[in-house]
Amino acid sequence: MNLTNLIDPDKIFKNAYVLKLRILYVFSLITIGVWAYTEQVSILWFIAVFYLGLLFGRIGSEAGFHRYFSHKSYNTTKFKEKLLLWWGTVAGVGSCLSWATMHRLHHRDADTEADPHSPYFGGWIKPFFGIPSSKNYDHTITKDLLRDRTQIFTHKHYFKINLAWIGALSLISYAVGTMLPLIIFFSMASISLWLLYGITNTIEHRFGYRTYEITDQSKNQPILRLLFLGAGLHNNHHWDSKAANFNIRKNWWEFDFDYMLIKLFFAKPKGA
Repeated sequence: MNLTNLIDPDKIFKNAYVLKLRILYVFSLITIGVWAYTEQVSILWFIAVFYLGLLFGRIGSEAGFHRYFSHKSYNTTKFKEKLLLWWGTVAGVGSCLSWATMHRLHHRDADTEADPHSPYFGGWIKPFFGIPSSKNYDHTITKDLLRDRTQIFTHKHYFKINLAWIGALSLISYAVGTMLPLIIFFSMASISLWLLYGITNTIEHRFGYRTYEITDQSKNQPILRLLFLGAGLHNNHHWDSKAANFNIRKNWWEFDFDYMLIKLFFAKPKGA
């Protein structure tokens, strides 16, 4: 088996993988619409469920895929490592191998022609929808993750795993008489993360303030912080991608909600 092909972004985004991922997004939008219509959802309840889905999704994607697997910014136990991998896998943003590969490439070549998703090359549409605009890939960039058989398994069987997750949530939803389990733990998690990362890849490289003057165009975005549970410290993150806490200068207005969750539930105490 050629393991490199498993994370080859050029293959991932030009074969059935990306099509299936987009189908999951469409499924999420449809189910959210059906839920809102059939259960006569109020605007306030819709907003509350949006944030419940976002919270569920960001634990797996942000604490897991991003800060732990992509950047190794904190230590955790083997059990919690597996938990974060599986949690992120059912969040609807693609496998950890594909996510981490694209993200590490982005940091390595941020806002250059080799950047897989910079709004300065190839327009805004591709980076917003996660379609790479560059073909300059270093397939060894996630060789550390390829040593983990569970990483390989969750990538190869990503869509089977998600279909099983959707099926289980659908059965639970039917049993309790509301679509909420499916909506919160898959559909809304998937769509809220799609919006968050699309905005991160585009707006946060165009608009906002800069704490650190670095070579790329990353910005901190205060409006995004208000809308997406404290996300938006993108310039801070690009300054020190290994930092678990994006509030590097400890400013009260740059409180890092994700780091609070990591510190409380996932990070292994120093010396442990």
